[in-house]
Amino acid sequence: MIDTLRNSIAAFLILAVPAWARAAPASLTEIVDRAVRRSPGLEGANAELRRSRSLLLETKLARLPVLSAGASAMRGDGPVYAFSSLLGRRSFTAADFAVDALNRPGYVTDVRGSLELGIPLFTGFRLSRASEMGRISVGRAEAGAEAAAQRARLEAVDASVRLLAAETLAGVLERRIASAAPDLADAERLRKNGLVLGSDYFAAQAVLEGLRAWKSRADSDAAGQRRRLTILLGSDPGPLPGSLELGALPEASEDDLLTGALERRADLRQARSDAAAARVAERGARDGILPRVEGFAALESAGRGLSPDASSRIAGVRAAFPFGDPAYLSRSQSARAMVEAAEAGARASEEAARSELAQAAEGYRGAVAAYPATRRMRDLALQALTLFRPLYKEGRQSVLDVLRAEEAAARAEAARLETAQGALLGYARLMLAAGRLDDAAVADLGRALETRP
Repeated sequence: MIDTLRNSIAAFLILAVPAWARAAPASLTEIVDRAVRRSPGLEGANAELRRSRSLLLETKLARLPVLSAGASAMRGDGPVYAFSSLLGRRSFTAADFAVDALNRPGYVTDVRGSLELGIPLFTGFRLSRASEMGRISVGRAEAGAEAAAQRARLEAVDASVRLLAAETLAGVLERRIASAAPDLADAERLRKNGLVLGSDYFAAQAVLEGLRAWKSRADSDAAGQRRRLTILLGSDPGPLPGSLELGALPEASEDDLLTGALERRADLRQARSDAAAARVAERGARDGILPRVEGFAALESAGRGLSPDASSRIAGVRAAFPFGDPAYLSRSQSARAMVEAAEAGARASEEAARSELAQAAEGYRGAVAAYPATRRMRDLALQALTLFRPLYKEGRQSVLDVLRAEEAAARAEAARLETAQGALLGYARLMLAAGRLDDAAVADLGRALETRP
């Protein structure tokens, strides 16, 4: 009964998970897409974008007329209150002018209703500035959403490449250990018969233990990267596609990347948006002495219901002039200082972008240039190992030489994997620095990652 219930719950949980989250990803593109869809940072950035668009619409609608209604109900016996209530209702009679009625009118109930229509005629450019601020805010939020998406892509690419490199290295070390263990076992038998030096045997055993310790670290690293990727995807990704036999990646000149980065990078767009917003705020501080003019029309009814006989109508124009503002000068100076600070921040962001792009380009180029040498080093180390083993069987090489050759082959392959990882992640960071870590860049990485030897 308990097993049946457990299986039912497990089946329900599996069905409750979306299909895209259950299926093992078939490519790096699918892994990144899943991570981007689940990114809390991107979700927050999209919510901020929706908020900015709503605020922009609000500023546009503020130009339209506004209709407001009001109502009040009062009861009192004050002579002035009673007299004004009768005036408002236009219900005077001759008896109301009696001295006793004027002095002691008794309790009077006054119910009033009103409708007022107002339309801004001139706001001292406040509505224009609000619309401009709204557009700037939307642009800034769009840049923030794009930045969040690119950060999510980089995080998923980084975790995937590191996981694949760690698991590949662990597999290489496992093969090297499995290959060396029989040779060491044979050497132990020969040592007992006095045919192998104890110094060579124990040194070879130390090399083997070093390989085992190295594999333990690689297994731990792989487990950590798998847990990291599982958190990003919401489920275990399963076997990762790819071989880390680095394939070709698209070439782009640093000048072209820099030109595009100055236009596309989200942080630069946000910095420019901050400077633009500061300039709009400065204009607002300067225009603070301009009047506000509003047209209005109102209908007010006294008594019960909107009776034409007890209603009054009024229309006109009203203006407010902010004369004598003692803080005007200091407010203008503060706004100007904000403009200067924002423009300096934009220039600093551009310099940082240039530096980041240059460093990313050099790191990527260095890894790509080094990869062929590491691949040849791996091939030569494997060839040396292949030649050492027959010589050992013939007694012309010691077991220590064989174990050292095994270790050299493992280290050569580790160097190749590290260089391939550096090239792939270097390309991803280069595209991020250029503001171009989009779906196309991820697809290029996937093709280079999945190249077969």
